[in-house]
Amino acid sequence: MLPPIPHLTFDADKHRYHYKGERMRWSVSKIASPLSARSEAYINSTRHIWEPRGNTVHRALEAVLKQEQIVDAGEYGQWVNAMQQSWLLQGCEVLASEYSVCDPQRLIGGQLDFILRTSKGTLVLGDLKTVETVEAVDRRKPAEAQLGGYLEMLQGFHDLWVDRLVTFVVGPGRCRVLSSLPDACVEKWQAARSTFLAARDV
Repeated sequence: MLPPIPHLTFDADKHRYHYKGERMRWSVSKIASPLSARSEAYINSTRHIWEPRGNTVHRALEAVLKQEQIVDAGEYGQWVNAMQQSWLLQGCEVLASEYSVCDPQRLIGGQLDFILRTSKGTLVLGDLKTVETVEAVDRRKPAEAQLGGYLEMLQGFHDLWVDRLVTFVVGPGRCRVLSSLPDACVEKWQAARSTFLAARDV
C-alpha cells in the first residue's frame, strides 16, 4: 500500500484538509467542476437522493478494496453488485483507497478513490461516480479535470507512474470504466485551476 502523505490530515466530519497544520482552502472537486449559483442550489435540493447512494457505494468499494465485509447496501444493492462484478476489480492489486492528496502552495486538498494495478498490469488512478439510472451510466462523462488534479498532487509527493486515469461509473445493475490519458487530464486540471484561482485573484 502507498504510505500516507506525511503531515496531511483529513477531517471527515467537516470535510477539511490540513497540511502541517494549515487548512487547505479549496477542494479538487470544486475547482474541477465549478457550479453556478443555480446549479449549486439544484444539487443541494437533491442531496437527499444522491448523497446516501454515493456514500453507500463508496463505502462498499472501500470494503472491497480492503478485502473487508460489505455492510448491507440496502436499497443500493444493485449498484454495489454491479460494481463488484466489474472487470476493473477482478484480480487487481490495491495500492491505495480513499487516499488524501494536497497542493500546499495553492492550498488545495482532495481525496482520490483508488489506485490499483489491474490483472493485466495497468496502473490506474480512479474516481467512483454513482448515477441514478442505467441510462445515466451511458451519459456520464469522464471526470478528467478532477482526476488530473489528483494525479498532479499525488506526484508532488510520490514518484509514481500511472498508466491511465479512470472514471468508474456505477448505476443500478450496470457500470462502465471510462479511461483517460494522464497528460490530457492534467492539462484540463491546470486550465480549470488557473481559471478558478484567477477569478479569486490568487
